[in-house]
Amino acid sequence: MLQYKVEEINTGLYLIKDPLDVNMYLIVGEKRALLFDTFYTAHSDIPHPKSDFNKYINVAENVTIEKSEPYDTRWHMNPYIYTEDGVSIVISERTLR
Repeated sequence: MLQYKVEEINTGLYLIKDPLDVNMYLIVGEKRALLFDTFYTAHSDIPHPKSDFNKYINVAENVTIEKSEPYDTRWHMNPYIYTEDGVSIVISERTLR
């Protein structure tokens, strides 16, 4: 049987390994959660301190359509971008509803 393995690596930050050994991360805030498999910042591969994850948690908790701007891209339908404290997140309108 294929199983996912979950490990809490920091408060509110979970490492999820799927059966194909692909790593995903889940950031859990008070109002929202953000699941991602790659952590890129400013198109850079420079390591970032764990404290940077708190910025992403805040963005995930505070993002709304009203605070976001339309984001021009062809790969996603109705995307919006929200930026706070130097961190941006692109998210679809339907996800925020």
